[in-house]
Amino acid sequence: MKIFKKDLVDLSTNAESAEELFRESFAVLKNKGYVQDDFLEALNKREHDYPTGLEFPNIAIAIPHADPQYVSKPFIYIQKLNNKISFKHMGNASKEIFPELVFTLGMKEGEKQLELLSELMEFFTNEKIVEELKSINNEEKLLYLLSNNIMMEE
Repeated sequence: MKIFKKDLVDLSTNAESAEELFRESFAVLKNKGYVQDDFLEALNKREHDYPTGLEFPNIAIAIPHADPQYVSKPFIYIQKLNNKISFKHMGNASKEIFPELVFTLGMKEGEKQLELLSELMEFFTNEKIVEELKSINNEEKLLYLLSNNIMMEE
């Protein structure tokens, strides 16, 4: 079964801070049965201790995630941000970045999470694909692009 799901795509997220974004994400994910009750706390702690902001040549993203024990079933929740939200850079926590997209990850196995992170890194270094991604404004097209370029199953 594919990891990308239409009901986990929000192309118009109005959160104004990472904390608000995480609260909104948690509410959706908890309601749909993807995460445990303590996922939000784990997500905030993990982001504080190990920032997830990334910059690529044509886009900035964030890939927040928590450890597998807080995940009930695997997911990727994709959100396109309407507002500038500050995230710390993964490789340099003193550097602030403002992602356009946030991919909140939930994997049941640590090695699957590493595999997915690697696939995402490769995807976002492809400038042609990123330009196509940035022009997409509907869920079906986004899921099609991702599913055809990131080969990840649940």
